[in-house]
Amino acid sequence: MTNSEYHNELEKGFSIVIPTWNNDKYLDMCIEYIKKNSKYNHEILVFLNGCTDDSKQICEKHNVAYMDSEENQGICVGVNALSKHANRAAISYVNDDMLVMPGWDTNIVKFSSSATSRTLSA
Repeated sequence: MTNSEYHNELEKGFSIVIPTWNNDKYLDMCIEYIKKNSKYNHEILVFLNGCTDDSKQICEKHNVAYMDSEENQGICVGVNALSKHANRAAISYVNDDMLVMPGWDTNIVKFSSSATSRTLSA
């Protein structure tokens, strides 16, 4: 895929993966801010990591896809599980207590247009 094609795919939105564990109030705000402050229509995927709070209801309220685990399996398991179900050209990892600001996604797309490579190496 050329950089131009990748840029066009990014403008369709990213897959945003959010692992959470009993953090329903912050998860609610996190999803609200993504929807409110995004230019693009992102796919939001949430991993409920053994949640016993209202996180599932928050996902349903916002109409976002989620995976439910009966026990806490950790952040890495959650991110990897969600990444396998991502349907967009790029995946963005967001903590459940992060609030994105206006322009966050347009800056990523802008940067990707000027980048000569999408792979970083040490």
